[in-house]
Amino acid sequence: MKFSRKHLETKQTSLISVSLLLLLCMALQTDSGYCTEKKSVNTDKTKQYLKELNNYLSKYPKNEIALERRAELLMYDLDDNHGARIDYATLAQLRPNDSTLRYLIGETHFFDQEYAEAIKNYRQAIEIGQKNLKTIETAPNEKLVEIYPKFTGRSSRNSLKQFEEERIADCHMKLGSCLKNQAEFDKAIEEMENALAIDKRHGIKHLDWIIETAFLQVQIGRKEEAKIFYDLIKHRSLSDGDELRMRAHVAYILGDNDKCIADYDRALVLHPDEACIYHDYAEYWLNQGDWKKARELSEKSLPLEPQHWGHYRDNAYLLYRMGELKLAGERAAKGESIRQENNKKRTGERNPDKLISIATIQLIEGNFEKAKEEALKLIALSQQIGKGYEILGDAEYARGDFEKALAAYDKLLKQTASLDVRYRRALCLQKLKREKEAQTEFNKIKEQGYTAASETPS
Repeated sequence: MKFSRKHLETKQTSLISVSLLLLLCMALQTDSGYCTEKKSVNTDKTKQYLKELNNYLSKYPKNEIALERRAELLMYDLDDNHGARIDYATLAQLRPNDSTLRYLIGETHFFDQEYAEAIKNYRQAIEIGQKNLKTIETAPNEKLVEIYPKFTGRSSRNSLKQFEEERIADCHMKLGSCLKNQAEFDKAIEEMENALAIDKRHGIKHLDWIIETAFLQVQIGRKEEAKIFYDLIKHRSLSDGDELRMRAHVAYILGDNDKCIADYDRALVLHPDEACIYHDYAEYWLNQGDWKKARELSEKSLPLEPQHWGHYRDNAYLLYRMGELKLAGERAAKGESIRQENNKKRTGERNPDKLISIATIQLIEGNFEKAKEEALKLIALSQQIGKGYEILGDAEYARGDFEKALAAYDKLLKQTASLDVRYRRALCLQKLKREKEAQTEFNKIKEQGYTAASETPS
């Protein structure tokens, strides 16, 4: 999820500089604080503004407002994170006590999926913010004016403190996102909970953080912890597409299917062009055994976000389960091609997405031994990644080792409420001649509405 925060201060510049930059700011229709804006509809006009800023900075290379404006344009409008990083680094040299600048440098790395560098800069931003908090508490007014030109007295001192605490909380949440993407889930949860503790002191301003934390908790099997957060947000009225789909997934894992369906349906009404909603809703119906709905929704996600490799991978897995191996292989190959292009900078980092993608392709192509090897690598990276156990179970079943397949599905069921996984588990029991147990399980999932698209996991 993306977050934005207005920067508290605006530096003093010469009257000429202010006049020139005001013209640029008026043209851009934004203020001179840090912000995350939607991409400009008119790219040519945006590039013209950039050209004007470049000309101005060639004459005044250390003008802070111009550097801020150019960095914003590069990162948020033109996707040039490297160029923005250079400007933010220049500003950080001019303002070493500005925690927001270090946070924004972290953002440029985060958007480029350079998570190790992002983590380093978010931690540095926290260190600067913590030092600033001590300064705010104890420093004389003249010292605060050096750091915060708009400081006006005691009433502003509390505002400065709240700003720094909120920036620290932002950093903790982004650290959580980085660590999650590197499959370091326990550390990710710790960072997110640090952010929530700060937000709670400020009156719970970020429901999205609560939802995101609960979402990760259910993904790694922490249902009891997730339920505590879910109880805080399940009756809140939401309109954001990401928040609705994540709450829907949490509701599903915790067994609140009516709420899950209601949130997904509302999300699609409010955000009919958001691919991730269709993708996640498809996964829900796959788990419930309604293959027709799952496929319909999954297919809709592909043209809406054609560069999202994960949609192709999961669509391929659905087709594989339905027995359409040729199309499944084509979709998996396309998703892997996109993933390789998007993940070029992640080659040296912990990358569970790469392992999931490769294991899925091997499974679809019938290379069950290789699929098993990749799944075991994924589990070795983190036992909290459910996809590892799912692919391992499918591969072992296809190889005819039903005991090992059963063990994998049992571990997966600690993290999910999927009727589909329970169906595959029942098939293993049947193959192992444990007919009574198998029939009992088949009857239970049938009562809950499950209808299998095929008679085997593959």
